[in-house]
Amino acid sequence: MLANQNSYLKTAYETLEEISADQQKRLEYDARQKALYHYNTMMIESHERGWAEGNAEGRAEGITKSIIMMRNVGASTDMIVDNIMEQYGMTKAEAISTVNKTLSQI
Repeated sequence: MLANQNSYLKTAYETLEEISADQQKRLEYDARQKALYHYNTMMIESHERGWAEGNAEGRAEGITKSIIMMRNVGASTDMIVDNIMEQYGMTKAEAISTVNKTLSQI
């Protein structure tokens, strides 16, 4: 048997036999495994949510900086809208709204 050849597997196999023999230990083991699974799931979801939020904030900051820079070099609103549509994959309505909102704040 492979467990006899590898001390790590042997220890794991012995632990599994011990847990399987005792109903209470099996329930405790299951509870620990569920708790670890839920903890890891929550950590992954938190990480993904944080990444998405950071990405959205960075994108918004990049758009704002692009609009301000283009305005500072004398680009017309139409040129800025066209650039934002192309660079950030926005529809014309989204780009117009974003550009107007940004320009009204500076």
